[in-house]
Amino acid sequence: MRRRPAFTLIEILIVIAIIAVLIAMLLPALAGGREGARKLNCLSNQRQIGMALMFYADDFERWIPRAAGQVPDVSWAMATRPYLDHRATWEEPLNDWYREAPYFHDPSRTPDDLHQLHYVSNGLRFDRAGRFRGERRMWRSFKGPFPSTTMYLTAYAEDPNNTYYRRVHFPNATDFSISQIYDLFQSQHVDGNENQIRQLPTRHGSGANVLFLDGHAASELSTELLKIENWIDHDYSAQ
Repeated sequence: MRRRPAFTLIEILIVIAIIAVLIAMLLPALAGGREGARKLNCLSNQRQIGMALMFYADDFERWIPRAAGQVPDVSWAMATRPYLDHRATWEEPLNDWYREAPYFHDPSRTPDDLHQLHYVSNGLRFDRAGRFRGERRMWRSFKGPFPSTTMYLTAYAEDPNNTYYRRVHFPNATDFSISQIYDLFQSQHVDGNENQIRQLPTRHGSGANVLFLDGHAASELSTELLKIENWIDHDYSAQ
């Protein structure tokens, strides 16, 4: 009888080991590719928000909102949404707690994160010596001294156990009342400790996406996001 060629047990085990090694080498690359796609998606969202801000500035005498406050009743999310969603108007806000606002969602946030606004804006006010004044900047013309280098919006910090989410999402909450926690108005929100910081400078690995005051968006290293001087607009007017 003619013997048929076949693999030995050792040869099969070697092939299985080689396949396992290849899979182990490919998995990090695949994971990196997925995170790269999420990073680009986030950057696209910020560019849309930046374009909406410029439309808002054209309609409102070149002013854009900074920090949300009771007077006037507006925030960066409410200001931009009518330009991003045909269903939203000034007279009839959607008041869906931003659940149906994919342009405000960062796909890199974890599934158990309940927040629907994933970005925070720059409401910081400083004096001419670069010292924090301890109050929110409510409005500002986007045509300031250095609009292309002043950071306006970036990733919102992680919220373990959704503590801040529950603080503002009470039964009668509105889109405006919810949006008030999504801005930076104290210096420690930028460079404070783990319990104070409101931005996430490592949202995408070693950095995060940033929207600047002139409406353009780009990826920046965490070291740049943590520099308070990159958030100073050099506008010392009363607004």
